[in-house]
Amino acid sequence: MIDFSWLEEISSIDDNKEWENDEKIMHRFFSLKREEIKKQEKRLGCSFPPELRALYMQIGWGGLCAKKHDSIDEIIHPEELTDIILKEGCYEGEQDDNIESRDRKIMFPFFYIGDQLYFCLDLTKKDNEGRSPVVDPSEADDGYTLIADSLDDFIRKMSVKVDFYEDIFEEEWQKLTSKRLV
Repeated sequence: MIDFSWLEEISSIDDNKEWENDEKIMHRFFSLKREEIKKQEKRLGCSFPPELRALYMQIGWGGLCAKKHDSIDEIIHPEELTDIILKEGCYEGEQDDNIESRDRKIMFPFFYIGDQLYFCLDLTKKDNEGRSPVVDPSEADDGYTLIADSLDDFIRKMSVKVDFYEDIFEEEWQKLTSKRLV
């Protein structure tokens, strides 16, 4: 079973903790009702990926490392995520090259960085427990860049180092530029 209960110790959920002054609090989440999640799954015509669904059910949606930086870094609310995927609401007619060309059965967006950049769950590599690697789908060379082994791994890494993924991007950039120099 996928268990996100460890997040309760380091997160403010529905502002139940004095999060601004508590050094242990890293993330700010807002809980969801089961009916809200099911309503969006009905709109999508499928369930959310298992690990994302478990996070929504157990903890909710919200910002990672909310008081450490100015980036958005948000696990997307199910209704907004459904609007993004179905191109409804304020996303109707929007062109989003970062996730536009990706098949949602393969790359499922869930995390908004900012500036129309999303991380996705690579559903083709889902394990027996329903965990999928977190990837950046905007990398054209290999199709994507691996960010973390799972959603749980991703949140744990963010809890240790804010925007740890920027180091991965820097490594990828170094590899790319060194190939060009050869």
